[in-house]
Amino acid sequence: MPECRHDADLGRCFAIPCRTSPCFTAEDARRKTANRSPLAQLLHALNQPLTGLQCSMEVALGRPRTNEEYVQGLRQGLELTGRMRALVQAIREVAEVEEAEVEEMEKGRHS
Repeated sequence: MPECRHDADLGRCFAIPCRTSPCFTAEDARRKTANRSPLAQLLHALNQPLTGLQCSMEVALGRPRTNEEYVQGLRQGLELTGRMRALVQAIREVAEVEEAEVEEMEKGRHS
């Protein structure tokens, strides 16, 4: 698991995804994404908010914080979990459409 190294500024950590390589550029990300299968892209999209949430919690627990910093961390955690719920809902909707299509194809075969 990547460690968050942005402890000096709690808010900055929430905004910057934790990466094991400090030289990871936007171009690297585009190139890597272009070569991924749809399933790999989906898994990556699900993993991003989880990594951000983990980073936020690790930073918050790394040293004593002010109440405001803890509130900021909790708000950021809520935002990240909201993104996860939206992704899961989108996956559920796609699965329902695919399931309906499979049922229609099976009905066509049995007719």
